[in-house]
Amino acid sequence: MRKIALLLAFLLAAGSASVFAETAISTEFSISGDASLKFAYDLDSGGFGFTNSSTSDISLTLASGDATNDPGDGWRGVIALTGFKIAIDSGAGGDFTGVIGLDDDELLLLDNATAADSTEADLLETGTADSDILVTDPSVEAYLTNGDVTIWVYDHPTNSATQVAAVEDDEDAAGAEGDDADIGTDLSETGGVKVAFSVSPLDVSVGFTALNDETGDPEDQEFQLSATVDAAFDPITVGLSLAQDLGTQLSDTGGTVIGSKVAGTFGPATVSVGVDLDTGAGNFEAGGGVDLTVVDGVDVGVDFIYSDNTAVGLDAEVAVGLGIIDGVDIDVAAGLYDLAGGDTSADADTLQDDELDVSIGVDVSFAADALGGTLTAAVGFDTDTINSGDATNGADLTVTLDGQIPNTKFVLAWSDADLSEFDGTVSLTTTVTY
Repeated sequence: MRKIALLLAFLLAAGSASVFAETAISTEFSISGDASLKFAYDLDSGGFGFTNSSTSDISLTLASGDATNDPGDGWRGVIALTGFKIAIDSGAGGDFTGVIGLDDDELLLLDNATAADSTEADLLETGTADSDILVTDPSVEAYLTNGDVTIWVYDHPTNSATQVAAVEDDEDAAGAEGDDADIGTDLSETGGVKVAFSVSPLDVSVGFTALNDETGDPEDQEFQLSATVDAAFDPITVGLSLAQDLGTQLSDTGGTVIGSKVAGTFGPATVSVGVDLDTGAGNFEAGGGVDLTVVDGVDVGVDFIYSDNTAVGLDAEVAVGLGIIDGVDIDVAAGLYDLAGGDTSADADTLQDDELDVSIGVDVSFAADALGGTLTAAVGFDTDTINSGDATNGADLTVTLDGQIPNTKFVLAWSDADLSEFDGTVSLTTTVTY
């Protein structure tokens, strides 16, 4: 009853615009959902069967948006809250595990019911539930400013000097693509202060941070200095960043991470190149890319990186997008990893050694009005070769008919991750959507 009373009180308050004049208070209501029937047959195992599934979402948004208190004149303190939300939603908070009862009548000390204490932990009867109330905490920015100079109270510098993006960056290490190291990692810290100012065409920020707060051992305290400079000289932009470990109690200076990047847009082409240097580890990396619109509907992108860190080496990726025929989309991507500079040790990871890994993917789709709806046929092919081993080839094919019957979509699909056996799974799915 108390929870209901609190909720009603909030709804009454939400109905008054004068109470929350600076926030986005609403009673936005929406319903969505779908249900599907899928029949699938595994060509390898011979397994087959039906799957019925559904989703439903009834959402009531009570508040969402941004809020700030900036008066806009002279020196002032400003705090901004962005991205907050309060909503009642069937899938709002995700699943959580909670205590739903006890197995017997023995006394349970909840604060001691841990896995380490199996006697009391076993008394817990838990279940998976779905949180229906979503509260999204806002991102917070707080600073003192006069419009030209800004002194940040919150948040603090990240001490990151990275200007070069990794090319081989698949965290799942699927196929021939691994996940390379980044030498320009952030220096660890607990907090600090950042000062930013603009003098056209420069934007400059300087940060000073501490490794520990006041509760740490003073002998273990370390400080870091960071800085970024961005300059715009149309059509060229220049970025320079630095993160310096000042050592223990401003002595025994540690390493420096420096990053720089130059980018420019010249007609249909955007070009960038950058360098990261870590003096502490003695590593560097250089990389960049080119994005080019050859003609309308034809786009080409190239990215590369080279590092003397053997966990990175030399990698390159090329992507081509073709949309010159109405209704037809063609995407081709090729990755060449460990071209040079990889790990030469005998026990090196095959995705980081000195032998070439190749990944190639081609996706083609065609959409047209047919059979009283929109008919889309799509085919994809990919091949991965790790070192000098045999290539692993995969393919998928889908045919989708949408709109022939209102609110209904039919999908016929076949997918096989390894064509050496040429089996995979065939499925037919019918989905009805609200």
